[in-house]
Amino acid sequence: MLSWQTILQTINPYLVLAVTWIVGQRILISWEIRKKRQELDIAAATQFQQLYGEMKEIARLWRISTKPQNQDIPKPTEIRWQLLVRSTAVEGKFEAVVIKLASERILSDSQIRTLGLFRQACQDLRHSIQEDISLPSFRYGGGYTKFNALATEITCLLGSNQTNEIPTFQMAQVSLASISEIGSKHWKQEIEEEESRLQIKKEN
Repeated sequence: MLSWQTILQTINPYLVLAVTWIVGQRILISWEIRKKRQELDIAAATQFQQLYGEMKEIARLWRISTKPQNQDIPKPTEIRWQLLVRSTAVEGKFEAVVIKLASERILSDSQIRTLGLFRQACQDLRHSIQEDISLPSFRYGGGYTKFNALATEITCLLGSNQTNEIPTFQMAQVSLASISEIGSKHWKQEIEEEESRLQIKKEN
């Protein structure tokens, strides 16, 4: 009859192999999930860059089309409607970016403000076309530098998720509500502050 010691000596190697296999499988699954998330984040960052370029193009075309000195340039009769359709599409695409980030990341107050300001910039562009209002020319001023800075921050945010923490439904709702609360007055104030900062930098 086999002793308990003999039985344990026989079972132990197989038990170690089983535990090692289970742990190894969990590590592989975790790594694959992390890798897939990174791929999706990189794809989202690339899509956002395209969205950013589209928004800049729409703004430039609208600015050109509404300048009095450019009235002699032949323009499509439906240029305003075409740009309104495109700006609305851009706004919708960015809303999808906001939903992704709010539901997948625990956002800081600074990140929430960045997303809210960029969202408002999208809305202001669409509103100016809708109301037939000419856009001011930033000429590398506060609006220009701030808008570019926001786009850079969002691209980095999309492409660099260093945590596995996922917000609860309630946390995501709070983030979305906070982003939505940032309005046109906040965007204008941000531009004014950036203008002041640039002026001080220029004087120094």
